[in-house]
Amino acid sequence: MAAKGVIVWLSEPFETEVIQELNAQSAKFSVQRRCADLTETRACVRAGLGSIVIAEGGASGLDASVVDEFHAADIFVLLVHDDPVSAPSMGEDARCDRSSGKFVVETLTLGIRNRMLGMDEPPPPAPAQQAPVETDYEGRMIAVWGTSGAPGRSTIAVNLAHALAVAGRPVTVVDADAHAPSLAHMLGFDAPESGLLSASVLRNQGELSTSRLDDQRIAVEDGFNLLSGLTRADRWRSLRPEAINEVLRELRKLGDVVVDLSDGLADDDPSQLTFVPTPQDINRDILDQADQFIVVARADAVGLTRLAHTLFDAEENGLRPQLLVINKARRSGTGGSIERPIDSVLSSIVPDIPRVIIEDAAVVDQATLDATTVVAQSPSSSFVEQINQVLKLMNLVGAVTSVDGGASRGKRRRGREKSSSSGRNLGRKRRFGRDSK
Repeated sequence: MAAKGVIVWLSEPFETEVIQELNAQSAKFSVQRRCADLTETRACVRAGLGSIVIAEGGASGLDASVVDEFHAADIFVLLVHDDPVSAPSMGEDARCDRSSGKFVVETLTLGIRNRMLGMDEPPPPAPAQQAPVETDYEGRMIAVWGTSGAPGRSTIAVNLAHALAVAGRPVTVVDADAHAPSLAHMLGFDAPESGLLSASVLRNQGELSTSRLDDQRIAVEDGFNLLSGLTRADRWRSLRPEAINEVLRELRKLGDVVVDLSDGLADDDPSQLTFVPTPQDINRDILDQADQFIVVARADAVGLTRLAHTLFDAEENGLRPQLLVINKARRSGTGGSIERPIDSVLSSIVPDIPRVIIEDAAVVDQATLDATTVVAQSPSSSFVEQINQVLKLMNLVGAVTSVDGGASRGKRRRGREKSSSSGRNLGRKRRFGRDSK
């Protein structure tokens, strides 16, 4: 068997000691490059110079997102720490201390053998810095996905989340729309920093916990929270699916999670694979992870055609929605009757997927202008009845009839002042819109 190529990124003089031990086992390992920094190490990985990276655990720029990138290239990652017991996990394949170069190579050999035998064990987690928030259950995750052409995914997501909160289920709505993040503005909050990106950074640094994650959320009302999206759409390159997945798993310890996604799915064509994930990669990973997902489409000829294409893409990726939401239906656009022409079209495309048809309503426009939800502003409207129907068809809760109907429901707040362990002020204030009474 050919020797495995090794890329070494360590500081001197320990690097020389490790390389001498690797060279002593030339039948197993072949040192391909000694790297001085992350840029050089990343270039060697992308060039395919080796299948193993040995690096300093505290090297500049090295975090879990870099380890994710190396794993995407099928690289075995061994991190060397001064104190491997207390060092935060980066998701590496193996870790060891700096006691000797021989011990590093022994750890590497054992780690590779365990991987070949299917005996991988994750590195020990970092000790908790803060006590986690106590929860009675792990919440459900519902993803809201849909076609292109502004079918109203964000409107459905935020009202669905608020309806769950009114029904007594603590919920966080997550703005994971990498193309057009908008939930913070829809709810009337200034969000100069992205809660989702900040939480991803915590994960990459091995510091993610429910208490730290709670610091990143904006309290909209009691039991209804927002994890804001990117402040600029061009920053999607800073998000990696692996980090977002861990953030969402941690969020579920705080209650239900509703995720607002952009349109589209990743292309599995190997010729299109890069080291930088696309927004569509994020979509597919979240849809895979979600307990249930909804597809939203506009109720017109173009929207239903796009729906057919979207459902075909989902099927090609092994995904099947639990519910279709046909949004923005107008009687003038369907010949006077709404349900009959839409049902006629859908019965030939997806006869076996439940659907809810939501009429285009003035209350939606008014809620948008007032920077609130329809559930808060017009709880007895037909729109909320249809959102209620979505919840029932997905077996989430019973009827939602009033924003004040739940026990100890709080009034809408203007945000909150909260500091993280670093002392950073995370308070957000309402920017526009009126507080609901």
